[in-house]
Amino acid sequence: RYLASEGLARAANAVLHVREERAVAEYVVDIPARLLELTGAALYRRAKRGFTRARDVDCSHVPKHCFDDDPLCVYLTAELGPVHVADVPMQREWPRDVALAVPFVIRRELAGFVVYGAHRDGADIDANEERALSQLVRNADLAYECVGAEEMRSELERLRAELAARPAPS
Repeated sequence: RYLASEGLARAANAVLHVREERAVAEYVVDIPARLLELTGAALYRRAKRGFTRARDVDCSHVPKHCFDDDPLCVYLTAELGPVHVADVPMQREWPRDVALAVPFVIRRELAGFVVYGAHRDGADIDANEERALSQLVRNADLAYECVGAEEMRSELERLRAELAARPAPS
């Protein structure tokens, strides 16, 4: 487990240098699932009236969409920090093997989250692993923001070039 936590720390540093949304998603889903030998992991991103599953590893059994009023989403919004799914009352849709949810927080709002299953051997995610997963997701937040900013910068450059190519009004 120590080696897995070290691997997560390295991934948290590396994700800051990723420049594609797809790759950021791989860092927060694929790497933890493999390093920690989890039953699965799934990334949810903000969509209309809730969140949509954007990527998963061995988690096709979790909901494809969850609404803002899903108890897990409500708790994540209230806490703006990791939430142990078993501690959330009124659970309806989340399977028992989903152990931890870690939020993406942008400007103090829930922008998405990652759910992580328990270890394949049945052990729960411990406090050190929770801290490492939280740091990874926080850094992925920053990477997503950088990717978005780069996309906007590219679009602005394209529009400026298009405007400059237009003939001047007479």
